Amino acid sequence: MPVLKRPQVPAASLTSSLTDSSAVEAPQAPAPVVQEPKTIEDWIKAVHNKPYNRSMMVAAVNYLERLGFTRQRELEASPAYQDTAVLAWHDPAKDGKRHLVAIGKKYNDPNSMFMNLKSFDQDERRVKVKAWMTKDIDPDFWLAKWNTEKMPYRIMRGTILDETKGLYYMALHGAPEPHGFCPKCGQTLTHPVSVILGIGPKCGDHMWDARIAGFKTEEEAAAFLEQVKERMAQETWTGWVPKSSVQEFDKVSNWEAAR
Repeated sequence: MPVLKRPQVPAASLTSSLTDSSAVEAPQAPAPVVQEPKTIEDWIKAVHNKPYNRSMMVAAVNYLERLGFTRQRELEASPAYQDTAVLAWHDPAKDGKRHLVAIGKKYNDPNSMFMNLKSFDQDERRVKVKAWMTKDIDPDFWLAKWNTEKMPYRIMRGTILDETKGLYYMALHGAPEPHGFCPKCGQTLTHPVSVILGIGPKCGDHMWDARIAGFKTEEEAAAFLEQVKERMAQETWTGWVPKSSVQEFDKVSNWEAAR
């Protein structure tokens, strides 16, 4: 009967097999579990003042979009918000407000991040600005970095899209005032001819004569005023309004009630 012998392994070969990392692998430490923030407030805490991390910013954007926020400005889309994502969400059934989240680099600090949450009501505003806002923008003027077009009217209406310490970001449209005031007596002007002429019938001695304003009938004057309203409403403008340029700023509902 043959005798089975244990195979002889050279010592050098045995040593090399024990030291070969491909033959014997060291146990791997378990990967740390990263808990994703559960609320917007948690995300703000996680992002605020952290070293800049674009992947964290993108993750936060994705989370907000899953909640129902929509992208308002893309990354690197605006000189005012370089390398920033701005998302907005409006739920009138809940609180009637528009919620805005901005995520990106901190201003003048490329190594840190910020994430801010702001909320605005949706009431329409009436804003009156200084005349220079309706002039052509000098390319060397600081506001030219943010606005490329001048405002078409000094008095416009619209909503706030964003706000900084010194600026409003607004979506505006033209609108004639629902009624003016006679510059002589201060009485409210409500008749179409008086509105067009800008003075009341007694003070202007026109007694609502539409022909003075170039119309054959008062109906023609009223129809013309409606055309003006429609044309002005189609004049839209979106941009940054410096708070230093604002002369009047009211909710439309409050302004009309006061009149």
